[in-house]
Parts: sequence; C-alpha cells; structure tokens
Amino acid sequence: TTTSTTTTTTTSTTTSTTTTTTTLPCTTGFVPSGASVALSFDGSLTNSGSAGSTYDGVFQGSAAFTSASTPGGTGSSVSLASDSAVRLGSGSSGIPLGATYSLSIWFRNAKASTAHRTMFRGGLANSTNTHHPLMVQATTDRAGAFENAGAGFIPFGTYTLTAIARDGNWHHLVVVGANGQTQLYVDTVLVGTAAFQSRTDVFTLGNTYFGSQAFADQIDEFLFYPLALNRWQIVNLYNSYGAAACIAVPATTTSTTTTTSTSTTTTTSTTT
Repeated sequence: TTTSTTTTTTTSTTTSTTTTTTTLPCTTGFVPSGASVALSFDGSLTNSGSAGSTYDGVFQGSAAFTSASTPGGTGSSVSLASDSAVRLGSGSSGIPLGATYSLSIWFRNAKASTAHRTMFRGGLANSTNTHHPLMVQATTDRAGAFENAGAGFIPFGTYTLTAIARDGNWHHLVVVGANGQTQLYVDTVLVGTAAFQSRTDVFTLGNTYFGSQAFADQIDEFLFYPLALNRWQIVNLYNSYGAAACIAVPATTTSTTTTTSTSTTTTTSTTT
C-alpha cells in the first residue's frame, strides 16, 4: 500500500486605496516666504524681496501709479497704456528664472484682442533665446508661452482668457515652471500646462520691452519665487488679498487598506 499526500497553499493579497478630498475652511491666507522679487506697487517700485535693489521696478513708457482700484482695495496699482511696461532692474536683462520658479501677478481688464498681449517677457541680452513665460494670442485669446528660438507659441491646453478678459474684476495669474513644463493658474485654478519652460529671465511685466504687446489696463502685486508653488500655497496667496473672494483651501487625505487571505488544499491518494 502506498499513500501520497499533496498539500497546496494559495495566498492572495488585495490592496485598495481610497482617496478622500476635503477642503479646509476659507482663511485670510498668507504670502509664502522666499520671494526674490516682491513689488507691491503701493506708490513705490522698490523690491522688498531678497534679491534687493538690483531688481527694483522701472517704469517704461507712460506707466504710472493709480489708486483707482487694487486687488486688496487699498494702496495703488500700475496703469498701463499701449507703450507701457514695468522693467525689472535698469540693465538689459531681468532676474534669471532657473530650474524652478513661480511668477505671481494680478491684472484688471485685458487689452483688446487685436494684438498679442504679453504679461512676462525676457530681456535683450540674448534676444533670440529670450522667451515669453506668459502671453495671450491676438484674436483667439488663447493663453500660452512663446519660445523665441523656433517653436513659437505653445498653448496652455485649450484655455482662453475670453471669459474674464474685460469683466472689470481683478484676476490672479500664477505661472509655475518646473520639469520642462509651465503651468498656468487663474484665480487659484490650474487651467493648463504648456510643454515648454523658459530658463532665461523675466525682464518686463505687462508688455514687451518694445512696447507693442500691452497685457492689461492695470497690473498689481508682482512676486517672483525661485521655487514651484503648490496649489495650497497659491490659494493662500490669493486669499491674502482681502478684497478678493475667499476660496476654501484644498486638502487631500489618502488611506490604503491591504487584505491578505490564505487557503490550503490537501489531497491524499492511496494505492494498493
């Protein structure tokens, strides 16, 4: 008589991940620390960021302070005519962008769509490779970056400025450059990503140096960070301007559950 026994053990593991998105209550917000350039335009072009007076603002054309309206309801902003811009520093190039950066600014009433409109433009030191981290196309109102070395206009997806261009309200723009891409946030919302990242500099705000692509009637509160702000920081930055509509701060909680089960099967056979 021969008896043989075979035992088979099977173990299975199931992992499930649940992501719960919640929001924190609307807060008064804060301005993230670490800005290299901070221009409040409250009657002054002095840079209060860490880069100091090298990147004080300089009015170009007929740019001027105005107290008619501001995002926070106090102080002053900058009024731009078609020839106007604010330059960063008195040289021929602005602050270097580096591998990661964030550019934050407010605008009110974009210029007519009969011409391109540039919010940020690099300097003149190497003009063929100095780019536009943010511009809006004529006629279409499509927002994008512009690569001057050959690729030309690179859109932020399908986003257009049309809905908010001239609604009379202040709007917050944040451009974040990192990992070879550029993201555009409008009033805290990520509206698109361009497959391009300028690595040169930012020299002019609200227009090009040549004065042919004015972006808006007014701009205010420019900040340059040598780091990539996340949406939590962008929402808090937006909320720090008290007159703007407060937005709930996003928070995400992720939980992971792992279940392991084991089954054993025993087979016995007898041969005589």
